Amino acid sequence: MSCCLGFLKNNEPKKAVDLLDKMKTRNDIIYILFFNACAQLKSNEALNLIRKTVKNISEPFYSNLKLVASLIDTFRKCGDAASAEQLF
Repeated sequence: MSCCLGFLKNNEPKKAVDLLDKMKTRNDIIYILFFNACAQLKSNEALNLIRKTVKNISEPFYSNLKLVASLIDTFRKCGDAASAEQLF
């Protein structure tokens, strides 16, 4: 996880996304890092990864306000205001 932070701090979000996307199990911190890296990319590829990830997230995820706020911010930065608004 520390290498992902290093990628993000050194403006290497693509490397962080690639690494985080390969992780089989994710906790809240991993999700937030993943969303942050995708938000930094601001690309359609990142938006598609976020959408794919969200489809596989269980309902308890949505009770964690930090995760939902991070996801809203990611959708907004990737240009998907409609998805961000739905979560809000």
